[in-house]
Amino acid sequence: MPDFSPGASSKDGYMSKYYSPSGTRSLSISRNAEVNGNTPGYGRIFDQDYIYAGVYNYAAVNFYQITRGGILFDLSSVAAGSTINSAVVKLWAYEDAQTTNPRNYDLDYYIVGNGSGGAITNTSAAINPANDVSGDWTSSSVPTYGSTSMGTGVSQNDAFETTLNAAGRTAIANAAGSTFDILIVSEYDYKDDFSLSPTLTTAFTFQGLSFYGYDTSNSSYRPVLTLDITTPAPALRKTINIVGGSMTVKGGKVILK
Repeated sequence: MPDFSPGASSKDGYMSKYYSPSGTRSLSISRNAEVNGNTPGYGRIFDQDYIYAGVYNYAAVNFYQITRGGILFDLSSVAAGSTINSAVVKLWAYEDAQTTNPRNYDLDYYIVGNGSGGAITNTSAAINPANDVSGDWTSSSVPTYGSTSMGTGVSQNDAFETTLNAAGRTAIANAAGSTFDILIVSEYDYKDDFSLSPTLTTAFTFQGLSFYGYDTSNSSYRPVLTLDITTPAPALRKTINIVGGSMTVKGGKVILK
């Protein structure tokens, strides 16, 4: 079962989407392109030794932000036409669980399709994948490939595995020879609900999940995609050319169609 990494081009990172509504404070920062008539902005892309997926709740100044992790796995060595029998995304916790401003604590994360077109980019496609205007993670345009619960006792360097479903395996097969693009989203973001437990605090701090990225100095903690693959059988040649010699068949026959 070979492993695949984001590759030497450091194709992972995280991106942010913010919302600063006018008027009444609201926690309804949405995946959609517009919320309450206001257009969210798109923050810069971060390429560091860790990946964030979660939210910032700056309620005191009427400002909210969603952060999503992105990973592009290099599948250049996977042959076209391969069957993906199983696929597992393995990530390692960047920090211990924190309960005050919940990080890596009692949270679910989801792996969904990324519609950014083979890049970690600061565009609406990376923030609202595929169907920018009305993001719906359960729709076919933004497929869900799997989810994992972190639990309450997370320690730095703990490993977490997500077995991808049939939609994920199909996406990998279709991406053979190029890149398999995914987003990691927290349960707050996936369910579009800031009221989920553990309750978010009003603070200038990130709350959600943190994993090591490709840029970490310890290669043992870099994201990994493990695949069980059946490669297609080589095509049989239907033409035999004999130049300047002969072919002898003993004890059998040759049938060419």
